[in-house]
Amino acid sequence: MDDKLKNILEQNAFKVPDGYFESLENRLKENISSVEVETTENWIDRLVYQLHLRFSIPAISVLSLVAAVLYISIELDPRAPLVLNDNEITDYLLEEYDDDLELDLYEIGFADLNTENDLVLSDEDIITYLSEEASEEELMEYLP
Repeated sequence: MDDKLKNILEQNAFKVPDGYFESLENRLKENISSVEVETTENWIDRLVYQLHLRFSIPAISVLSLVAAVLYISIELDPRAPLVLNDNEITDYLLEEYDDDLELDLYEIGFADLNTENDLVLSDEDIITYLSEEASEEELMEYLP
């Protein structure tokens, strides 16, 4: 099997004609330049091009905003009375009551915490306490 592979490698099965790659670029250029692509511009292409130039992103944004305002103004009638049935009113009141109750309980909880920790000491009281309770060496440990 190895002998067959060596024989195949020794044989030059693919031969390139002399000067093929030197003239390849010129032949390609000749073929490409000889092919003419016909471009026909119809009225739809011209219209789309003009519309593309006229409408940009800000213009489309403004148009969509105007359309949204017009749609909302047509759909909503400010003269029509707001009508809620009893179930909707009950649901609304229960929800508001729950929110108010939670807020009140939250404030009461923090009010208790704040009143317990109110301790006001003057500088003189602090100095007196430290001089009576702690020695100077102990205080120096905490000072930089």
